[in-house]
Amino acid sequence: MKKILLYALGTCGLLTAGIQQSAAQLMKEKNEFTRADSLRGYLTPLRTCYDIQYYHLDVKVDIDNKYISGSNLFRFKATTDFNRLQ
Repeated sequence: MKKILLYALGTCGLLTAGIQQSAAQLMKEKNEFTRADSLRGYLTPLRTCYDIQYYHLDVKVDIDNKYISGSNLFRFKATTDFNRLQ
């Protein structure tokens, strides 16, 4: 089971790295930011108003049903006042 979980997490990591790389390459041809660009990683006040102190990710891989589920827990310290975060 550990090997399967490590394989699944490794695959997710590689996919994430590939997506980020391709998103960065897309910006070479563009001169303006879009909402999609902002959601991908542009630093906004909603993302800079806190400092993550702890991050825990639980992932459950159900191979038989081809299903991945999970949850995350994070603790943060506010760097400025805010009502919502991203």
